[in-house]
Amino acid sequence: MEIVSELIFPDHHFYHPKDLSSIKEKSKGVDWIVTTEKDMLKLQRLGIDDLPVRSLRIEMKIWEEEAFLKRVISLFEKKRREGVESTG
Repeated sequence: MEIVSELIFPDHHFYHPKDLSSIKEKSKGVDWIVTTEKDMLKLQRLGIDDLPVRSLRIEMKIWEEEAFLKRVISLFEKKRREGVESTG
């Protein structure tokens, strides 16, 4: 696949009709418009049926899961201790 153009929107972006106009303009002559599943759902409400849009599924994998969980738990414990100390 060759990327010939891109539009980047911030995370949690609320798409407006002007965004769809920008997407249509940038996508002239392309085979596919690629977005995430999450953004595909948001874009569908704007009416993208006439566009060649495909979505990618994004999954997160935590490689060192045990170390990650220990770190998260330690952060919650630290926050709890700070809360107890500030009220005590």
